[in-house]
Amino acid sequence: MKPEIEELLRFCPKLPTLSGVALRIVKMAREPEIDIDQFAALISKDPALTVKIIRAANSPLLGRPQRTRSLQQAVMLLGLNSTITLSLSFSLTTSLKRNQGQRQGLEHFWQRSLLSALACRELGRQCKAGALEELFLTGLLQEIGVLVLASVFPERYPALLDASSNHEGLVAQEREHLGIDHGEAGAWIMREWGLPDYIPLATTVIHDPQATDSPESFRAFIECVGLSGYIADIYLETDTESATAAVVSANERGSALDRAVLSTVLLHVADSLPEIEELFEMPLISCEQADGITDEARELLVMRYLQLLQHATEADRRASELEQATAQLQEMARRDPLTTVYNRRHFDEVLSQSFEAATRHHRSLSLGILDLDHFKTINDRYGHQAGDVVLAGVAKAIASRLRGEDFLARYGGEEFAVLLPDSDLELARRIMERIRAHIETEEYAVAPDEVIRVTLSAGIATYIGGTQCSDTPEGLIRAADCALYLAKRQGRNRVEAAE
Repeated sequence: MKPEIEELLRFCPKLPTLSGVALRIVKMAREPEIDIDQFAALISKDPALTVKIIRAANSPLLGRPQRTRSLQQAVMLLGLNSTITLSLSFSLTTSLKRNQGQRQGLEHFWQRSLLSALACRELGRQCKAGALEELFLTGLLQEIGVLVLASVFPERYPALLDASSNHEGLVAQEREHLGIDHGEAGAWIMREWGLPDYIPLATTVIHDPQATDSPESFRAFIECVGLSGYIADIYLETDTESATAAVVSANERGSALDRAVLSTVLLHVADSLPEIEELFEMPLISCEQADGITDEARELLVMRYLQLLQHATEADRRASELEQATAQLQEMARRDPLTTVYNRRHFDEVLSQSFEAATRHHRSLSLGILDLDHFKTINDRYGHQAGDVVLAGVAKAIASRLRGEDFLARYGGEEFAVLLPDSDLELARRIMERIRAHIETEEYAVAPDEVIRVTLSAGIATYIGGTQCSDTPEGLIRAADCALYLAKRQGRNRVEAAE
């Protein structure tokens, strides 16, 4: 860093600052031995931080389904290292948001920071990199230099943000017009704060891989951090295709994770958004929007990897293999990886086609929307992994009671949709009732010594050629939804039909 740039940083009166509690957490985190009681006492001085730590200990997102209202017990459940790292994440976010809350053009920064943190943690989980909370904190702070440069260059920096179409473009603009990029600026201020060395090191390396030599043992950590920002861009950029291509390119430059791993990371990021928004009290994007972006990105991943495969092989020798691979990958893109049944995007396509065929040939078509009863209590009590076991088991059980021509898809979080061609209302009711009765007898092992049962409610709507019951696919969905809500109001574990 040039001396004149460092001087600007050091004497800027509006640099982001940390709260007293945050500074004491940083200082305590650097001590070789930490007293748990002293650390809990420090956290308790900040009531908002205390609430967040207890909430984190109770969050299924962290895989700890035990319930507690005690700060000391929350620290014990999370573990000292995880509590320190989470405390830093919460404290730094609160402090920096307070410092920068009135600045214009930085809303995107906070969204990208949280999405990067979530993606970074999930990449670490999928790659078994360990240190998940440390990855979360580093992913959260990797772009902190944006706040620094916005403070040092308040007149010039917003224009650079507006002029940059992507992250690489912003780094290039910063170096050209300011003589420093936000990776350097972020690393500098984090060292000034006394944050652990691995955070500024990762921040420097991901913005300029040639800037420093990092330990080989640290490479997996750095690659997770670097890739997390590209994954965050998938949910924020208007051009999802370009953002997905950037993920693939960044992945190929690193350890080249399997496409299925990236696809799983995207799914878990989308599923975890409500939890992370609640923990950090920061709105990101709606669940519906996240699900749509995730499905689109997963399909684009398939096509991108097919292109790479095609460019890397001999066309004549591999033509038949590529055709088979394309069919398999396209089928994978249509399916929900957890339950293996079809996903919402493919359901919408099949419903449109089936409805058109039914209207053209004057045939009946029934739609069932099935929703698990009290599913949230399973996630809250046993954790999301137990919920995944139940969802996969229920999907298998539903499929076992359908006919060969019927179509099953995962419609939402704990909702499933069943299309029943050539089925009038009475036949559809019998099929749905058969499914409902079968589900309530199934058992699911959610813990080594604990087995549970679940029930579901179902709503049915039927289109019969020549009638106006539901004259559009959307109308059929609305009618089935209304019947489902009626089943819920009538006491659950029942089947209701739209009039």
